[in-house]
Amino acid sequence: MAAQDGAASSQCANGTVVPEPEDHPGLVSDCEVLLALRDRFAGDVDLPWSVATPMTGWEGIWVEDSAVKWLVLSDNALTGPIPPELGQLTNLKGLTLSGNELSGPIPPELGQLTNLQTLDLEYNALTGPIPSELGELTNLWWLSLYRNELSGPIPSELGELTKLKVLTLSGNELSGPIPSELGQLSNLKSLVLDSNALTGLIPPELGQLTNLEYLTLSFNELSGPIPPELGELTNLKVLTLSFNELSGPIPSELGQLTNLQGLRLGNNQLTGCIPETLAGWVDDLLACGTAIEVEATALGSLPATSGLDPNFPNPFNAGTQIAYRLATSGPVRLEIYNTVGQSVRALVDEAQAAGFHRVHWDSRDGRGQAVGAGVYLIRLRYPGGSQTRHMLYLE
Repeated sequence: MAAQDGAASSQCANGTVVPEPEDHPGLVSDCEVLLALRDRFAGDVDLPWSVATPMTGWEGIWVEDSAVKWLVLSDNALTGPIPPELGQLTNLKGLTLSGNELSGPIPPELGQLTNLQTLDLEYNALTGPIPSELGELTNLWWLSLYRNELSGPIPSELGELTKLKVLTLSGNELSGPIPSELGQLSNLKSLVLDSNALTGLIPPELGQLTNLEYLTLSFNELSGPIPPELGELTNLKVLTLSFNELSGPIPSELGQLTNLQGLRLGNNQLTGCIPETLAGWVDDLLACGTAIEVEATALGSLPATSGLDPNFPNPFNAGTQIAYRLATSGPVRLEIYNTVGQSVRALVDEAQAAGFHRVHWDSRDGRGQAVGAGVYLIRLRYPGGSQTRHMLYLE
């Protein structure tokens, strides 16, 4: 083993892969780490990392200031577990492994990457708990673990990530309560926890997240009342709490959410009515003034109108959820266009039943190629009409 390590070291100091290696020992060390895990990391895929070419030309590698700063290997068909040795790349600012076939647990060694700003592991088959060590990544502003098979509780240590702007844990098998410590994430703009098995109360501490624009908790097993403190989230654009076990009256404080563009509270056991100021953004409940009180059994009714809801997140850099509603059944076409009117991709083209729907766009065109950054249009055609919304993709 020592001989192999020495061979890797001498290769990385050959003057080609790292020019003037004696002046860049950190980059030589990063080279050794990456070469040591290359074949195991790639699985059946050929990662063309070689000492015959400079590291600055290696696929998925960005080098700055004599160190590897970004490792981006999304949609590369990588298989197997995430190598814990990645925790040795301590100068990394970005680690993106989304859209692969990675399995097994998230290595706790990733908690050593204390310079990391973005960690994107979405769209894999990762299992096991979220390591509490991720709470040590205090420079992180983007954390997405969307659409894996992660289980167990959300670590309270994530409340230490006070620079975080985007936290996406939806589409897993997470259980237990939402940690009240998430209320410490004062810079958070997007908190996406839907489609898990979370239980217990919605923490009133979430009302402290006054920069929050997207809060999605639908499709869990949350219970108890909606905290009136959520009315303090005056920058909120999307609030979805549907398909839980929430009960009690709808707080009048939600009427303070004057920037809201999408609201979903249905399929709970709530009573009362929606504040009139929000009546234009919700179709699954009645507005105050229309009905004094709504029985819990009426809260799962079909939408009164068809149309698009705001996609979230927006802006986005990997994928976005597009929600829409159909008042009547019939043929539906949901299509992405660029700003010159060219079709990029049709996401839905079929007959669908009346109700609430959503679809994920992975920032790829109809040929499976990644699109460029910029503004895109979502157009929904439904029985009797159509609607278009804008969204911004950031690379």
